[in-house]
Amino acid sequence: MRSAYVIGVLDGFYFSPVFGAPFTKIDKLQICADAMNPTAEQAAAIVDRYLDAHPEAWNDQMQPIVLRAMRQACASRGTPID
Repeated sequence: MRSAYVIGVLDGFYFSPVFGAPFTKIDKLQICADAMNPTAEQAAAIVDRYLDAHPEAWNDQMQPIVLRAMRQACASRGTPID
């Protein structure tokens, strides 16, 4: 269930320009995610690894956690979104 939620958060990010989010960052996130092409389970594993390394974030909302996890994963792959 958590893996489906993570994919849903990512999908929400992709549609966030409709609500005024900057296209530049969203495009970079989508390019990185498309290059990784993670399954739902792999996307959840990216978030799980981030949370394992950052226990101080355990009480944060999931949207910023997913974004920070993806930022970290994308940067480590050489496709930073910032």
